[in-house]
Amino acid sequence: MIIENLHKHNTTIWNTPELKAYKTIKDEITVHNDVLSGHRIILPDVLRDKAIDVAHKGHQGICKTQNLLRSKVWFPNLDGLTEEKIKSCLACQATSSLLIDEYSRYPIVDITSSTNFHNLKTILEKTFTTFGIPEQLKS
Repeated sequence: MIIENLHKHNTTIWNTPELKAYKTIKDEITVHNDVLSGHRIILPDVLRDKAIDVAHKGHQGICKTQNLLRSKVWFPNLDGLTEEKIKSCLACQATSSLLIDEYSRYPIVDITSSTNFHNLKTILEKTFTTFGIPEQLKS
């Protein structure tokens, strides 16, 4: 039904709830034999999570995953959904070292839901209590 409406050259159609999110790319959308095309595939709701999972399979981080997705597909809130999914990826959280002692190369790893200041402060306090206060802290 949405594809049929795109054939019409009615400018008010883009203000409907179904198409409002697509308004920003309306000039890039081409309809041929009831298939949406352009240089990227427009994904339906049911395929978005799967596409993010496939693009994130190598656990390369938010930016690289978003860039890969942007080069192949488009859907509303692509960046936000991708970032949300990757930030909740346990494998990514576990493999990104929070602190490394420069002298011994000993990694200090702590699982956290966010790297905001409050969570980081708690982890640093625990680390400094265990190992002492460092002479220098690099980021």
